[in-house]
Amino acid sequence: MVISYSQFKLRYLICRTGNIWLDLVLVCVFDVMDMIDDVALRNQPGSMCSSPLSTSDNLPKEDNDDLTDKNFCTQIKWDSLHLDEMPYVGYNERNNTDEVTLGTMPDLVMQCIFESFNLRDRCIASQVCKRWYYLLTCRFPMEDVTVLNIFQNQIYKDKISNNKNIGLKCYHIDKDSCLLVALRHCRIISSVKIWFADAAFAGKVLKKLKQAKIRMRCLDLYPYNTEKALEQAFISFPDLTGMTMRPHGQEFFWSGLDMYSFPKFTKMDTLMLDGFNIKPEVFLPESLTTLEWLNRSGKFLRIMPKLRYLVNLEYLMLGHAEFLDTAEFDSFLQVISSDNLPKLQYLIFRYCKIDSHRQSVVISSPDDDDDDDAGYERELRRNAAEHISEPDIKLNSLQMIKLDLCYTDLSFVIRRVISFTSSAMRVVSLNVISEETNYERIYDLSSLIAGRKLTLHFGILQKDTRAERREEVLNALKLPPASFGTVLGRFEASFLTDEALLRNLLLTHPLPRLTDIKFIQVSAVTPPILLHLSLMAPRLRKLSLINCEEDELDTGILNFISSFPSRISKSLQIIWKRKCSRPLSFYNILINDQWDLIKDFEIRVIPKKFAANKVGEKIVIWEVETKKTLYIQDFDVNDQGRILGIVMPPDRDISLYNSDFLENNESTSSLHL
Repeated sequence: MVISYSQFKLRYLICRTGNIWLDLVLVCVFDVMDMIDDVALRNQPGSMCSSPLSTSDNLPKEDNDDLTDKNFCTQIKWDSLHLDEMPYVGYNERNNTDEVTLGTMPDLVMQCIFESFNLRDRCIASQVCKRWYYLLTCRFPMEDVTVLNIFQNQIYKDKISNNKNIGLKCYHIDKDSCLLVALRHCRIISSVKIWFADAAFAGKVLKKLKQAKIRMRCLDLYPYNTEKALEQAFISFPDLTGMTMRPHGQEFFWSGLDMYSFPKFTKMDTLMLDGFNIKPEVFLPESLTTLEWLNRSGKFLRIMPKLRYLVNLEYLMLGHAEFLDTAEFDSFLQVISSDNLPKLQYLIFRYCKIDSHRQSVVISSPDDDDDDDAGYERELRRNAAEHISEPDIKLNSLQMIKLDLCYTDLSFVIRRVISFTSSAMRVVSLNVISEETNYERIYDLSSLIAGRKLTLHFGILQKDTRAERREEVLNALKLPPASFGTVLGRFEASFLTDEALLRNLLLTHPLPRLTDIKFIQVSAVTPPILLHLSLMAPRLRKLSLINCEEDELDTGILNFISSFPSRISKSLQIIWKRKCSRPLSFYNILINDQWDLIKDFEIRVIPKKFAANKVGEKIVIWEVETKKTLYIQDFDVNDQGRILGIVMPPDRDISLYNSDFLENNESTSSLHL
């Protein structure tokens, strides 16, 4: 066996660490890979390793190794192996000799090696021997798969492959049975997304998921046609607990897709429907605790009567709903009152329009006569208009009201809702567009929130970056009252370039309740703002700086180290994602230039390696006496999971399919399994 320089260097480094077990495993792995290379170079069809998964990358050129693997993978068929899921027969058998062999290698050492493999590598390694197959598919399957996308071939080719913004690595398979092989490596998945044009394809995939005994938290169905595959989902997974449905295609974006039935999922607790028109005869599962409903067609009133039957509902999010007048809004509050929804705790409006100035009206159009269920909407509006007097509404369990980029009088909605709440009410959350917001009304609301002893979560999004527009806003800007700083618990800003606005909001007063603050591509963040946060936000637990200006932020971060004694929170996490630097460079600055600042603390730097070759770094600083900790890292929970994509073979015979598609370089990263 010929050992390459990289292999020799790796073995040398491992021997220096004293990890002889890892060295022995790598020797075995190198032996296997050399055997694969030898067979591939000789073009011999027989081998102990093969894979029907193949790859193409996002780069315009492919490595020679990738081409070799791709050619080799076409020579071996999965059907030639008959490996079941029963434990390896000789699993606990040991040799009488003292020689360390592949069969006696500790399982945990093997696990450390397998954790670094991607899906394609795992499929290859699982064919080395029965023990490796058992370890990879039964004992140590991938546990960090957060999302698995399964695409119908034509949908991927026409809709997904040319999208340069996805950045998703997709594995192409040559036949349907290979899907089951891949699924055996990821038994637990947070979300499975099926992208399809016909229900027959979705049903076929769902059967494979059931056969592989996949445990998933949520099933996402994304139809590109009128077929929704709900019955197929119910047949395969009647005990499903979570589902997301969103029709794709321009024809459904504004008008929505009609839904005439919904299966009786008795254990479903979470449902998200985006772009579906629910017909009067449709009833949603009473077991729901979380419901998100978005619809741009203006048919919100059709779902409103169905809400009163969801007695277990705790979280309700409405998107693009439109309330024509105050009576219609009160009618909605009456439906979600504690008499009907006694457990409702979270109420979220997203992109909604609530008109608080119009008189009660009943609108009808000539088209209504052609709509079978338009009469339900007219009847609801008439009922709302007839009951203009003060309604009997109680929201006893409501804890949070959130308005996310809504078109309405914020003051009216917040005052109206919290007037019906009890002592359980905790949070008012507002996300606004900076240029379209009257901040004086926000300040007035902060006084109301302070009077009710509530907490404010406030987020701003800046769309207009023109200088003249910013000056126009600044001329009318006033300083916030002390109550704004007192009630502010969370703050988030996105794409904000307005330094004066950010200074007014954060530097004017102390921030005693602030626990979480996040900046996303905010050039207005400056060291004085970070200094103020380190001193005047003693309960701060999380600070996120995502792709913000990097020039002077090192100085601002140092303030959080010097403010250790004054901080009340036991732990502060700073997620600092930068384009040009890593936490290790900041660690070197601390060690070399700021030793007097950190000499009284313990400090460590910890490298992290996640799935799909993602890496991260974390600096941990802690005070021994008080046990306060500070984490400075460039990763979060979203970086720690795998997001996979599998493209199914064409619906027609694979022999008739143009293989050029499988081998071209597409805008999404793709691999052939």
